[in-house]
Amino acid sequence: VAGQSNSVGVTLGKRWTIRNNLFLNNGSDTDDHTSVFAWVNSVVIDGNTFWEDSPPHTVGKTGGATCYEVHGEFHRVTNNYFYNYTLGMYVASNYTSAVLNTVVANNTFYTSDYGILLFRNQTPASAAVDGVLIEGNAFYFDNYTYSGQPISRAAVAFQGQIATQQLAIKNVKIANNYALAVGTDLFSNFVRWDTVQTVTSLSSNLSVTDNQAIGFTQGVYLLTKSDNGQGYTEISRN
Repeated sequence: VAGQSNSVGVTLGKRWTIRNNLFLNNGSDTDDHTSVFAWVNSVVIDGNTFWEDSPPHTVGKTGGATCYEVHGEFHRVTNNYFYNYTLGMYVASNYTSAVLNTVVANNTFYTSDYGILLFRNQTPASAAVDGVLIEGNAFYFDNYTYSGQPISRAAVAFQGQIATQQLAIKNVKIANNYALAVGTDLFSNFVRWDTVQTVTSLSSNLSVTDNQAIGFTQGVYLLTKSDNGQGYTEISRN
């Protein structure tokens, strides 16, 4: 855990480097394990392997839920390998300041539910999530399912309508990624983007360009609300 507290208004730590480590079979004693919870600013996490021998929610072993969580500005997540977790990464808000300028590049995700999940909590409303570059990654999904799994899996997802406390996320660029989904037991999306329910909060500047996605139910799934809609969006050259 990188962070002294996840309470409201705490001073965030900064300048962590986490490089070339192996996180092996973590979290077998809990149903909500995150291997690195980075509630700090300015993190380089490079060349690490997050590995579970057993698939998620195997009987008698819960195992890893999330490999890495971004909860601060200027995170550089590069050249990592995420295997057999339910979720590769969260990019999400904190309760002190905006989460700005996240780079997720050249990683490999082999997960059951999501590669990267974006999440913005309402507390406080000023704590934005803004500026996320997801580039040059590889995402792989096999046909593995488990009881209680979400209705759809996705390489990149923002679930603005999953709960009323969600607010908009802006300036997200998803480019030059490769994604492969095998099997039809579960719906799958390369990008799943659910606009927020809150009328005063509008997601904008979503760019999905130059990606290759194979075997998914949908390439890009956009779910909007008629009373607030979705801002500027580009889907090109995929």
